[in-house]
Amino acid sequence: MESLNLALRPNHLVQVFKYKVRQLFWQTLGWKGLAGLLLIIGSVSYLIIVAAPKAQQLQQLQMKVAAVKANPKHNVSNRTNNDTSDITRIFYDVLPTQTEASSKISEILRVATDNGLVINKVEYEQPLSVSPLIQYQIKLPLTGSYMQIRQFINQVLNNLPSIALNDISFKREDIVTDLVDAQVQFTLYLQKAQQ
Repeated sequence: MESLNLALRPNHLVQVFKYKVRQLFWQTLGWKGLAGLLLIIGSVSYLIIVAAPKAQQLQQLQMKVAAVKANPKHNVSNRTNNDTSDITRIFYDVLPTQTEASSKISEILRVATDNGLVINKVEYEQPLSVSPLIQYQIKLPLTGSYMQIRQFINQVLNNLPSIALNDISFKREDIVTDLVDAQVQFTLYLQKAQQ
């Protein structure tokens, strides 16, 4: 029996110690103190895990900026006219060719009908161009809800990166209806076909 008491005694002492610490802790801090302590622990953890590495990255970037400022001539790349012509060539290569104009316009009309818009007529013109860049002015009078027209414009601009929205105007005849008449004008940029 006495050996059983001795075996339980260390475990009992640990539990009594835990109880006394918990009681002292609650009497001293209370729930507000505990919340504050947890906030302090969280802040220190954030400082160690997130803020310290970011501070090191910032310091490295500042050193790089200082090095660039100290020797600006070393960092300027020697650009030639050849580089500029490469950029221009890449720009024109991204544009669709003049022969694709009708397919691009039909794609705009398809997006309009997919969004449930009524198209009264389509006007497009090609101003005279001396450069290798051709512009088609496309005017679309549309009838539909504001949301349909907005979705149509977003889809056209996302599907055709070589098109720009130039002008849009809305008119509603009756305040009760959701239908809106809109005049939308796009400019389609194309490259001249190789002859």
